[in-house]
Amino acid sequence: MERTVSMSSRPKGTIAAMAVATFASLATLGVAGCSDDLVVPAAGGAPTAAELDGTTWLSTEVAGQTLATDSRVTLAFSDSALAIVGGCNTQTGGYTIADGRLVVEALASTLMACEEDLTAQDVWLAQLVQSEPTISRDGDALTVAGDEVTLVFVDRESSSGGVLDGGTWLLDELESSSGTLVAPDGSHVAFDGESVFVATGCNNGFGSAESDGDTVTIGVIALTLRACEPDLASWEQALATFLTGPLDYAIDGENLTLTNGEQTLRAHFIP
Repeated sequence: MERTVSMSSRPKGTIAAMAVATFASLATLGVAGCSDDLVVPAAGGAPTAAELDGTTWLSTEVAGQTLATDSRVTLAFSDSALAIVGGCNTQTGGYTIADGRLVVEALASTLMACEEDLTAQDVWLAQLVQSEPTISRDGDALTVAGDEVTLVFVDRESSSGGVLDGGTWLLDELESSSGTLVAPDGSHVAFDGESVFVATGCNNGFGSAESDGDTVTIGVIALTLRACEPDLASWEQALATFLTGPLDYAIDGENLTLTNGEQTLRAHFIP
């Protein structure tokens, strides 16, 4: 069920979930490119679930598939659950580590409409993590290796992109002196080095992002041109306008606040 944009207080944030098995019908979608040489898994042993708890990992290498343009895979562990973001939707599920393998019983996904290559990417990522791939950690490197696809990650905390890098933030509300716009379900931003991905709840887009201290400067967001319902179109226009330019930001635990002095955007980290 979609949440409409309204001038009201923030409702409880919900993520519409469905079994990733429903992606099966999409499995025939093509994925651009493919590498023939698998990445050699990192040296070191398999981490325990306790060691992974609270960590977030950013992809640095992939073999057996080619990532969609301007996308990056984020893998986050929290308690006994993991979340994987491939550039559009977030897939979550419980997991265990047994005999050096990552065991995921089932995944659920947000229901954002994605470009075809990102939809296909969600499919093969789900297939990878549900195939009981080997998992190994060597310092700041984490390797997840299936029969056909291998992903190598770096610990977000040791990456060079700054505190926002690798973070996917589910948007809550945009507040100004004239009122508060509540974000539609699934609307989020994800920072990756010098770029930002934006999902408005209708269209998706990319822009440049440069962090300096407690300020991030975002360039013009280039959005897809999907027709939106009037309330979503109003939210999208307000969000895109707000995100363009320098913004002060603050992170308090799982909460992110961005402000330009006149408007404030609130979000929270996912998972």
